[in-house]
Amino acid sequence: MTQRRVHTVVAGIAGRSPEELDASQRLYEDLGFDSVMMLELKNRLEDDFPALREVSLPEMLPSMADVASLAAYVRECTGPDGGDRPGPV
Repeated sequence: MTQRRVHTVVAGIAGRSPEELDASQRLYEDLGFDSVMMLELKNRLEDDFPALREVSLPEMLPSMADVASLAAYVRECTGPDGGDRPGPV
């Protein structure tokens, strides 16, 4: 569930459908993310995963190398169910 939600958020910011993304795609190199997009990603993830509000963007950056590592980091911070807020279906 967490991975799907992270995938959906990344896809939305990248202007792609979630089906077009591969978990190994790198945010900067493969998806064209820049610093503004990274900040938007952090903000949207905080909306879906309130526990991430306690983590600064600089703390998250090492885990934002690719979609899979970001999803793993979010799961680590929020638990297996992704927190208490339901994501999109």
